[in-house]
Amino acid sequence: MKLERILVIGMGCALSSAVLACGGESVGDDRRLATLSNDELGELCEELDEAWPDDEPEVQCGDGSRVSFLPPVTSCGERELPECPATAGDVRACTVAFVDDPCSASLELPAACTALQQPGCAASATPELATGCPPVAATDVAPLEGIYELVSHDISRSCEAEALSPADFEGDGFLVIVGADFFGAPIGSVESCDDLDDCRATVARIRELSGDTGFQPIDEGTPTPDVSVVIFCKADTAGELLSQEATVSSPIDGSCELSQFDTTVTRGADGALRLETRIFSWQKPAEDDSCGYRASAKPATAPCTWLEVREARFVTAL
Repeated sequence: MKLERILVIGMGCALSSAVLACGGESVGDDRRLATLSNDELGELCEELDEAWPDDEPEVQCGDGSRVSFLPPVTSCGERELPECPATAGDVRACTVAFVDDPCSASLELPAACTALQQPGCAASATPELATGCPPVAATDVAPLEGIYELVSHDISRSCEAEALSPADFEGDGFLVIVGADFFGAPIGSVESCDDLDDCRATVARIRELSGDTGFQPIDEGTPTPDVSVVIFCKADTAGELLSQEATVSSPIDGSCELSQFDTTVTRGADGALRLETRIFSWQKPAEDDSCGYRASAKPATAPCTWLEVREARFVTAL
């Protein structure tokens, strides 16, 4: 069974990616975003609404993955960008680049979007991962940054906390949490490492890669660590951060197997770190002989099939 990891990127209107040019736009290309009123920003968002290909475009890429873009969010025109030097034309050009080649755009930010990465723009003018949860802020990640030593690693195949038992394999003995930048948006990167020297090298590598348009926490050629989690979201519980990933199978007999991996990250008052990963699995009919996943598409009835808990003690700040 072939599993494909799906990257889902949301285009959150004029202030999160760009606007497609359509006839008779009322906001000129040369207008700076910083000079636009909320109403004018809303007009740009309406352009995107009118020009959007469909409710949720999905593109099959050459490597077997699919990229899905969400329609504009309801907060269009409500944010101000007083320091952003980018123009409405920059915004439109960025969207055109995304729509023309979404597969490449999902791996590396198009050159047409670099104007939206300037100081004063990045926090609001970049794509948002469509995880269906509130985005994390840098101030959420900073208190968790550090190097931690693993003290326990337990699993439960019944997904019940009462049934946790020690994992029957040994892996990397430390974890790092470091803040990073993905397309101008703050994220947290959690990665396992062998020892303090390896952890410091891991932190340096992530920080060096942070901010690159093609940011990936793990370099090509780098052995895959036991733990590699990218935090994009806040969880429902205050103080918890959340990572969401999904896998999907190729269709078999007209059916698709899907799984969603939810990892919550918390830090106690004593500095102890806790990572809880729950895997939810379900099936759905194939559509046009293909399988796809959309953010927030996990059915409420999808059973939890796996619980994995790692606990670690704080060792040192970064």
